[in-house]
Amino acid sequence: MLLVTISQSLGFAAESLPLPKETPWDLAALKKVPAFEWIRQKSGVHSMLYAGEKYRGKPTRVFAYYASPKTLGKSGDDNVPGIVLVHGGGGTAFANWVELWAKRGYAAIAMDLAGCGEGRQRLPDGGPNQSHTEMFSTIDEPLENQWSYHAVANVVRGHSLLRSFKEVDADRIALTGISWGGYLTCIVAGVDDRFTVAMPVYGCGYLRENSVWKKEEFGKMTQSQSDKWHRWHRCCRKSCLIAPSSCWRLPASSCADRSRPGHACRCRRSCTRDAPGSSRWMFRSLIWLPSACCR
Repeated sequence: MLLVTISQSLGFAAESLPLPKETPWDLAALKKVPAFEWIRQKSGVHSMLYAGEKYRGKPTRVFAYYASPKTLGKSGDDNVPGIVLVHGGGGTAFANWVELWAKRGYAAIAMDLAGCGEGRQRLPDGGPNQSHTEMFSTIDEPLENQWSYHAVANVVRGHSLLRSFKEVDADRIALTGISWGGYLTCIVAGVDDRFTVAMPVYGCGYLRENSVWKKEEFGKMTQSQSDKWHRWHRCCRKSCLIAPSSCWRLPASSCADRSRPGHACRCRRSCTRDAPGSSRWMFRSLIWLPSACCR
């Protein structure tokens, strides 16, 4: 069974609410276009590196793929909607993912959030890896050394870069992520008020309270570490709850998802209804909503 939530009635997006004071990111800086360079532009899917956040005091760069109808050789509208694609745990930037959305008429960007480049090769100036060590065991370190901090920042920077391209309509950009990418989508949609629609798939907050990591990771933490995680997620949770006021959302998950049980998705603030059909209905919805909001 699939659970699908639409977190805003159809209509114009409401004005964004102010972010919590403890929000750790410098949003004004992240909303500026990052420095970047193309690695390859000869094929339909282009590759690039763009500036990320400093990691352990050193500058970083983020690898990403980009594709659009224009890069695929299609003529037509030079003012196309955009979409930011966020991979899950064990994932990377996927060339076929941006190509898929480019064929649907979007300018798409997908970045690697594990400090790697093409072929999953570690970048000499990459940010934190996406292993459980970087995700959970750095809780005693400054926020700037933690994976979630960098991942959110690098998604926002990727969005800033995407909307700077001439062929992209900056007022029609969607965000979607799967699994850990869905978790990041919930946070990013809250801190970055420029998106039109956000679609987290198999991802949510409240991981400490009920998830596959409750015993495996959180159960190993000291009380001090657990309190630090709670403070971090309290900030993210507040950000997540702001998202419905600034963009439409279509969270999609499965009741059989063992990593993030359904009631851990309480940050999805609206009515939840059963999807009338199979997973095919869900994925059709994920295509329909950005088309409805960004067209």
